[in-house]
Amino acid sequence: ILDEAIKELSLKITFLCEVHSDFIGFQLSQVEILQESRMMIPDCQRRLEIAHADLTQLLVSIQHAEAMLLIYTACYTNLKLEMWKLIITVKNLEVF
Repeated sequence: ILDEAIKELSLKITFLCEVHSDFIGFQLSQVEILQESRMMIPDCQRRLEIAHADLTQLLVSIQHAEAMLLIYTACYTNLKLEMWKLIITVKNLEVF
């Protein structure tokens, strides 16, 4: 997408430079804008790759946390069940 935008900007600048051929300052500023735009593409790509890697790692961390939550929930449920069994056993012993 960025490459297409740069090509489109390049065509516009070429056209504008032909139309404004008498104004050299305009031509230079437009060429500088085009050069800066071309330099931004690799940096944007690098930043997107870093962001993608960060988000992927975050997703893995969230999935790990969800798995741990399921394990803790199962342990808690099991512990609660065992506690109730113990309470019932103690109550039964008190009857005798």
